[in-house]
Amino acid sequence: MTQQLQSSKNFKDSSVIVRKFIQENENLSTKEAFRLLKVAEDLLRKDSDKKLWAEFYLDAGEIYFHHLEIDKAIENYIKSYEFFELTNSPNKQLIESRFGNIYTQTGNFSQAEEYLFKAHNHALATNDKEQAAENEASIGWLYYMEYMEKDDSVKLESSLNYSKKAYKWIDQYGDDLSKMKLNVAIAQIISFTHNGSSTGDSAYYYYFQKAIKLADTSKTIPLQSKAFAYNQYARYLFDIGRPDLAEVNAEKAFEFVKNMESFEKLAIAKTLYKSYIENKKFEKAAQFFEKYSELQDSLRKFEKYSNIQTLIHQQENPRKDSWIEKHWEKVLIIMLAFFTIVFVFVKMNQKRKLKDAQNELNQLSHKVSTLNSDISKYEDEIIQLKNDSNANMIEMGEKEAQLKDILETPLLTDDQWLSFKQSFERVNNDYSKRIPQYFSNVSQAELRYLYLIKLGLNHKEIASVLGISSDSVRLYKHRLGKKVTPGKENVLSVLFNSN
Repeated sequence: MTQQLQSSKNFKDSSVIVRKFIQENENLSTKEAFRLLKVAEDLLRKDSDKKLWAEFYLDAGEIYFHHLEIDKAIENYIKSYEFFELTNSPNKQLIESRFGNIYTQTGNFSQAEEYLFKAHNHALATNDKEQAAENEASIGWLYYMEYMEKDDSVKLESSLNYSKKAYKWIDQYGDDLSKMKLNVAIAQIISFTHNGSSTGDSAYYYYFQKAIKLADTSKTIPLQSKAFAYNQYARYLFDIGRPDLAEVNAEKAFEFVKNMESFEKLAIAKTLYKSYIENKKFEKAAQFFEKYSELQDSLRKFEKYSNIQTLIHQQENPRKDSWIEKHWEKVLIIMLAFFTIVFVFVKMNQKRKLKDAQNELNQLSHKVSTLNSDISKYEDEIIQLKNDSNANMIEMGEKEAQLKDILETPLLTDDQWLSFKQSFERVNNDYSKRIPQYFSNVSQAELRYLYLIKLGLNHKEIASVLGISSDSVRLYKHRLGKKVTPGKENVLSVLFNSN
C-alpha cells in the first residue's frame, strides 16, 4: 500500500487505495481497520464531489459491516443510498441487499423484505445470476426468521422455496462458505417443514452431510464457521436420539474454537454438556459444566483486572482526607435524611404503579373469562341448532361466523403486548428475571406464552388471547422444551404441570 500511495496523483486516489487495502485485508484488527478508515476520510476532507463521498460512505459501510459495527454500517449505507437510490448502479443493489440483511438480523422484517426484493428484481432484470442467488438465500433466511418469530407456516414454505432456488446456483458456482451456510440453513428449515417424518429426516441428514463435508475439506471456510456447522449437526443428532454421534461432532466443533473467545464456543460447550449427560459420562459433563461457566465469566475478566489496577494505584498514591471525609458525620446525617425522603417517595410511587399493573392483569383475566363465556354460549347455540330439524341454516351460519371471528381476534395485540409486558414484569419481577436462567434465546412469541402460563391460562385460553390455534401454542411449549438450560430441566414439570 505504501508504494501505491507514493505513486498516487491526488488525495482522492489515495483515499481509494487505503479503503481498498482495508477491504482486501480481512484479517486486519478492528482497531487498525477503523484507524485507516479515518485516514481515508481525512484525505477527502477538501473534496465536495457528491459521487466521491457516496462511494466513500459505501466502502465505510462495508468495512463497519465486516467488523460487526452494525449501527455505524447502517448510518454510512443510508448516506450512500441517498446518492445511488435513483441510479441503476450496482452499488444501489449492494446497499439494498445490505439493508435487507441488517433489517433481518434486527427483526425489522417488512423493511428487510422490501429491500431484498428490490435488489432481487434488479438482479433478475440484469440477468445477474450470482446476485440473484445471494438474494434468494437472504430471502429464504428472512422468511425462516419470520416463521421462528411469528409461527406462520406460509413463511416457512416460502423460506424453503427461496432457499432451494438459491441452492441451484450456489451449489454449482458459489464459494465454500456460502455453500456450507446454505446447506445448514436448508437442513434447519426442513426440520420444521416435515415434522419428524422419515422423508424429512433423510433430507435433513443429506444437507447436513454436505455441509460437514465442506467443513472437512475446504481451506477457505473460517474455523468459527466450521465449528457452527458441526455444532448444528451435533444438535440434530442429539434431537434424533444419537447422543453418541452428537458428542463426537460437538467435540470436533469445540476443537475448532478452543483457542477463541466467542459466543459460538458457549453454544458448543452446552451441546457437549448435554451429550455427556445423555451418554452417562458424568465426569466429562462436570468438566464442561465448569468450562461453560468459565466461558460465561470470561467477559468479566477485564473488569476484574481493572479493579486490581485501581487498588494498586490507590496504594501507591495515597491522598489526603477531603473536607467531606473530615466532616463525614454531618454529611451522613444530611444524606440519610435526604435518602429517607426519596425512599418514601419512590416506595409510594412503586406501590401505585404496582397496583395499576395488577389492575391491568386482572382486567385481562376478566376479559378471558368473558371470552370463554361467549365461546361456550355460541358453541351451545350452534349445537342446539344442529340438533333442531327445523333449524334456520342462515342463523346457524351467522353464529358459526361470529364464533370464528371471536376465536381469530386476539385480545392481546402487538401494541397492547408492550403495555401488558411492562405490567406483568412489575407484578412478577422475580419470575421474569428467572426466565433467561432457565431458557436460552427466548423469542417474543415464547415469552408471551410463558407470561400467560404464569397467569394460570391453559392452552385453549392462550390461543384465544393471541388469536392463534391451539397447535401453535403447543409448538411454543415444544420449542421451549428444547431451549432449557442444562441443569434446569426440572423447571419443565413445574412450568407445564397444568398443560
